[in-house]
Amino acid sequence: MSMEHFLQPLMDYLRDHTFLGIVVTFFAAFLESLPILGTIVPGSITMTAIGALIGSGVLPPYLTIFFGILGAFTGDYLGFWVGSRYHDAIRNSWPLNRLKKYIQYGERFFVKHGGKSIIIGRFIGPTRAAMPLIAGILRFSWKKFIPVALVASILWSLAYMAPGILLGALAMEFSKTEMSKVLLYGIITIVILWLVFWLGQHFFKQVSKRINRFFQYLWNRLNQNSTGWFVKLIRNQQHPHDFHQIKKFSLAVLFGFLFLLIWLDVAYQGPLSKINQPLFYFLQSFRSDRSDKVWTLLTILGTPLALLAASFLASIGLAWYRHRRSAVHLFLVGIISAAAVELIKKIYFSARPAGLLIVDKSSSFPSGHTTESIAILGFMAFLTARTIPKKWRNLSYTLFCLVIFLISFSRLILGQHWLTDILAAWCLGLSILLLVTVSYRRTPSHRSILKMNLYRWGAIALISAGIPWIISGITHYNTILQTSQISRPEYTLNQEQWWQQPTLSVPLFRADRFGQLSEPFNVQWAGKLEDIQAFLIDHHWEMAVKQSRVSTTLSRFTSHEPEYNVPLLPRLYRNQPPALFFIKRIPNSRDILELRLWQSGITLSPQKVPLWLGVLTYHIPPNRILKFANRYFHLQSSKVLIYSSSHSDGSIFQIVNIAADQQPEKIRKQNWDGDVFVIYTIPSPSKKL
Repeated sequence: MSMEHFLQPLMDYLRDHTFLGIVVTFFAAFLESLPILGTIVPGSITMTAIGALIGSGVLPPYLTIFFGILGAFTGDYLGFWVGSRYHDAIRNSWPLNRLKKYIQYGERFFVKHGGKSIIIGRFIGPTRAAMPLIAGILRFSWKKFIPVALVASILWSLAYMAPGILLGALAMEFSKTEMSKVLLYGIITIVILWLVFWLGQHFFKQVSKRINRFFQYLWNRLNQNSTGWFVKLIRNQQHPHDFHQIKKFSLAVLFGFLFLLIWLDVAYQGPLSKINQPLFYFLQSFRSDRSDKVWTLLTILGTPLALLAASFLASIGLAWYRHRRSAVHLFLVGIISAAAVELIKKIYFSARPAGLLIVDKSSSFPSGHTTESIAILGFMAFLTARTIPKKWRNLSYTLFCLVIFLISFSRLILGQHWLTDILAAWCLGLSILLLVTVSYRRTPSHRSILKMNLYRWGAIALISAGIPWIISGITHYNTILQTSQISRPEYTLNQEQWWQQPTLSVPLFRADRFGQLSEPFNVQWAGKLEDIQAFLIDHHWEMAVKQSRVSTTLSRFTSHEPEYNVPLLPRLYRNQPPALFFIKRIPNSRDILELRLWQSGITLSPQKVPLWLGVLTYHIPPNRILKFANRYFHLQSSKVLIYSSSHSDGSIFQIVNIAADQQPEKIRKQNWDGDVFVIYTIPSPSKKL
């Protein structure tokens, strides 16, 4: 039994025993705020998970957030009281006597920033949990401390709960059977990110030192035994004791090994490959015409032929100024990366994602754009770093990494590659880059070191990359933009055949943003959109508010009105939001009916009447603001007849049933009775909005 099957009963238990969740919230915030202990307890992760339970409606928002703030403030207050009560005596007490340098750092930080350090320290710095204690030791005023600590507690609680609340709200977009899975994967992702950040913040320097010591030891051992030939092969001849050569070589081998592991995962459809399709559908759901233009420009930056031309032109520029070693290695990194990608694509074929207007026939594994971007642009970043002062080198690497990341992401969001293609390309590209860098750093003579000012090298790099990019953009921009469009096939059905068998050739179910079956289409409506809209208005339906407006989004969190308590993200079909979204109020009740109609891409002949697919749901809104647990029921046929419409001269309708054994398991779990409301609105020239 998978983990998500245990999460749903836990959520149900916490929903029935909210007191337990509130107690956990208080103590998580309290322990996170205590001096010393707060740097060990992962309270931040717990608060984010609690936020997810708030967003999914398991825990009450106001009370839970209040006790989170109260727990954080209580921990700060206790730390400040201890510091004020014992002052300097506590410095020599265990465990602070073993952490003197951290306390001294915190004191300098507090003296520099004053009361603001309590707020700043809540989020950054190794002494963040000890700042109230240090404020007490330094005899900070109680009157000043309390409001500052209160503000810090509020900001900290909201900041760490907000990602979880948004995750919980996103999970509500899915059916109950999928909600626990989305929450589980989301919480695991957040935990991993926070854990990486926490480890990096606390142990990066220590781990880096230990790694360097290990490679220094390994380098010395290799110099002493029979593997001296290998040492001579990779040694930096200008700095023979430079152990970074073996470090870079080892990393290259590691990334090469990871590339092979991903390749095996793709070949045998391992666990990593199972993420491909859900992520593909999820990213496609956020595409728009405007953003596609930006992603197309970014993907052009990674065009393999343009990058190869850029490395060739830059190599000529370097050779012109007699930097032949740099020129050879820059050209070499381009040739090796391009050849490696083409060879792997010839050896192994992996189909590209489907669903685009034109699907590239070539193998998708690995991504050539990403591999060559990392190898070529990465080596250009390495050369750039050698032309600028050391303090600016990290900035250079960061900017190049940002460009490479955006190129990689553009390949994902334009639907050209799977996630495994991109990850494999990163590993392959880094392995090639590191190997070429090791070769370059051998520096057989002092003259082989690149000595060029930034302006000259910058001009060479910009001209060499700019010319191929401009040419590629002019020649390929429109083609890439058009072929990357999402395919929305359209076809024609005979109107009489559709009416006789409406469930035979028409889609019956809608998928969510992860490509998983989400809900049935319990409405099929044939007619012009303006006629349908007029029909609904005549039958006392109201057009729902547009969700894209900022004021509407804010109302989602502040209004009791049911029409505002709809999912944050619009439901999609064929990657498009509903063409019509209407609501109907139930007399003497806050409950409403919701009708969403999407374009089906089907036209009924011979009258060329468009067919619309819809979902009619009975919506029970929350009874409290900020409670996200809305309840939806797919409307039963009797309620359709009572609330949605009745027979009229302008429309005819029927109800057909889809037997339970013809429904997918995920749909059967929603307790839908299988009824589909089929309606045809007769075009009427006199019927206007």
